[in-house]
Amino acid sequence: IAFAARAVLADIMASLQIAFAKTARIGDAVLFDGQWCHVEKIGFTHVRLRTWDDRRIMAPVNEFVSSSFENWTAKDPSMLKPVYLYLDHRADVGRLREAFESFVQDDDDVIKKDEAKVEVVDHDAQAMVLRFVIRGADPTTAWAAHCRMREHMLKVAAEADAAASEAPAPSFLPREREEKLAG
Repeated sequence: IAFAARAVLADIMASLQIAFAKTARIGDAVLFDGQWCHVEKIGFTHVRLRTWDDRRIMAPVNEFVSSSFENWTAKDPSMLKPVYLYLDHRADVGRLREAFESFVQDDDDVIKKDEAKVEVVDHDAQAMVLRFVIRGADPTTAWAAHCRMREHMLKVAAEADAAASEAPAPSFLPREREEKLAG
């Protein structure tokens, strides 16, 4: 009985820890154990989390408190969402930046439009890496805008790539290059 009571008291103390420290509140969007969830209930013995695809995770409150989690709405529910595209080194970044700025201005889910940016963040022998960053009002709308932005930028790159069929016109999508020697 003492052992069982010890576990129950530990769970109650963990619930109180959440309440006083305000690490999570009902309605918060959290990343717990690799799952993006909303906190639905904080009880004395468990935390009920609703995943993006409407599954429910029942996490023992002691486990929830003792493991790391990301609270995406603790202070400000808005969220930055990046998209990374791997493009050919000859891609016209200015042309993509113009298409991105047009997307940002036209999309109602993108907030703080002046924070949106395009940056070349890396490159290697195969491609350069462009990062497109936008901010959404909350994790759900940020995710939706993020997906639309990726689709839009891939479409723009594919259309520009198809239009640039003549060398030395810029190529947008990376290509595997091989050199064959005549023997």
